[in-house]
Amino acid sequence: MGAHRKVNMSKHHKVIWNTPNILTIVRIGLVPVFIALMFWSTAAARIAATVVFCVAAATDHLDGRLARRWGQVTDFGKLADPIADKALVIGAFLVFMITGDLPAKYYWWFVLIVIIREAAVTWLRSSKAKQGLVIPANMWGKAKTVSQLLLIFIILISPFFSGSAEDVMVWVTLVMIVVAFVATGLSGFIYFLDAQNVHEDAAAAPTVPTAVEGSQRQMPRSSPSSPTHAPKSIPTSPSAPDQTVDAASRFQSRVEVQKARKN
Repeated sequence: MGAHRKVNMSKHHKVIWNTPNILTIVRIGLVPVFIALMFWSTAAARIAATVVFCVAAATDHLDGRLARRWGQVTDFGKLADPIADKALVIGAFLVFMITGDLPAKYYWWFVLIVIIREAAVTWLRSSKAKQGLVIPANMWGKAKTVSQLLLIFIILISPFFSGSAEDVMVWVTLVMIVVAFVATGLSGFIYFLDAQNVHEDAAAAPTVPTAVEGSQRQMPRSSPSSPTHAPKSIPTSPSAPDQTVDAASRFQSRVEVQKARKN
């Protein structure tokens, strides 16, 4: 029993510790590192935070691609990957509000929409998964992710610009906030529509009867009041000894008839 449990545990660890899952775990571990670096008010810490964010964002695309290409999609990856994505994005926006890079006084509504959207989609995905339904990804979800990551990157590098370039970066940041806001809200709305369509398609799909049900439907049921029919008697042919006796008697009678004619 102990050996069997040990083998199962070793297989379980082999499933978790593959390359895509390791990248996901690394991304989760980089989130607190990024947050800690953001609270150091030095140029070196800012550069380090930007590098850490870029590495984490790169693993966001790389782990899913490798998992599909190598056939290493696991339940752990399905659970941990969206958690890592949300932790990175929401953590970055909350830090920006604290540090003043994205003043809470003006942009609290944007961060609130991001948090509500991610919480609602996570709840919807988990509830549909319990029903055995899978909501496919759409292009708006990818647009949301790209726009949010790009906005975070622009905010990170904005302090390194000055003069007219700084003014340009302010306008670029404002435009990206609008783009990310639209993509975040629209992707959540479309995701709920897709979930409703998947639910309706599953409800309208015909159920396939099992083999036992099919055989029961094909077998006629006799009611208690219906008369029972006795099986028809099948006429039997004469037995072999009877056929032999009849043939001998016919042959004997023919011989006697021939003798009588001769006489």
